[in-house]
Amino acid sequence: MISFSYINQTTEASGLKEIQLAESGLCGVFGRSGAGKTTLLRWLAGLIEKEGTIEAFGAVWQGLSGSLRVEARQVGYVPQESALFSHLTVAGNLALAKPFANAAVVEKAELLDVLMLEPLLDKPVTELSGGERQRVALARALLVNPRWLLLDEPLSAVDQVHRRVIGHYLKQLSARLPILLVSHSEQELGALCDHILLMDEGCLRAQGSPSELFSRPDLQISHRDSAASLLLAQMMEYDPVHHTQHLMVDGQPLEIPADKAVVTAAGETLPLRLMCRDIILSRDTLQGTSLRNGFSVTVIGIHSTAESQVLVRLQLAEQKLLARITERSAEELKIKLGDPIYAYVKAVSLVTSADVASLPAR
Repeated sequence: MISFSYINQTTEASGLKEIQLAESGLCGVFGRSGAGKTTLLRWLAGLIEKEGTIEAFGAVWQGLSGSLRVEARQVGYVPQESALFSHLTVAGNLALAKPFANAAVVEKAELLDVLMLEPLLDKPVTELSGGERQRVALARALLVNPRWLLLDEPLSAVDQVHRRVIGHYLKQLSARLPILLVSHSEQELGALCDHILLMDEGCLRAQGSPSELFSRPDLQISHRDSAASLLLAQMMEYDPVHHTQHLMVDGQPLEIPADKAVVTAAGETLPLRLMCRDIILSRDTLQGTSLRNGFSVTVIGIHSTAESQVLVRLQLAEQKLLARITERSAEELKIKLGDPIYAYVKAVSLVTSADVASLPAR
């Protein structure tokens, strides 16, 4: 178990008191620019001092008795700026990775293959693109055989082809190595992460699954015009005549246009993004419209915003969905907590994190 209590004296005491994470899995850290995501990672890695406590892998990293030194934490850390040595080649930078343990988390040959670094080994770092630098930094962090991998926007400059492969690889790797991934992209986190921490003004505000977190009307992220819910769907079958994919979301059918970039094998789990503004609520089933996708849901939350709009939180069997409607619409529908209602979806997009392929079932 990994647990930490992160204290920020400059903010009110409304944040989470303690975070507990499993010793495997991929956890995201989300927040706007300046929210404190990088500071959190640097503190966990032992690079800066902040008030709080950290316990990980049966040891106290920071507590009343002091702080464990950086190298003793056995953390693999990839900062935003890559932090490579510019006077060395790619091979020279990778050679600096001194393993913490004899048991390799991943073999070097595997890393060179997955991250496609073999052709770059003799290149000076100064000749690398931003994406190539990030791939080298990720390889170096993994070559130390870390117990915990901390990644700060590790794929921000990586092209789509490599991003898809690396994202899928990180997801697989997280089964044997806990990963903390900072990103400002809810699409990326929705595609890769099992759990997400939300930061704002230097404070940890909330945590939960992508579906849980991005459907909470009490959080500011749900008040943006671009706010969206993230759901997981199971691929059922492909319709070659209409070029559509038939999915199931918590036992309810959903049909979307087929995406050639996404593996469409039956049984695959696909992350979906549904814009809050694209959800239409109705007391009855709609007939004679072009809307093909509708869910039977239950109203579990009603939250008025400052823009004369209402955020309605909806419960499927397991997952949650958020709809944004006008106050007038809410009054006409006479929506109350516990009401059964229909939520129709105008548009659905596959969350691919810049073409991250479909994910294993969780």
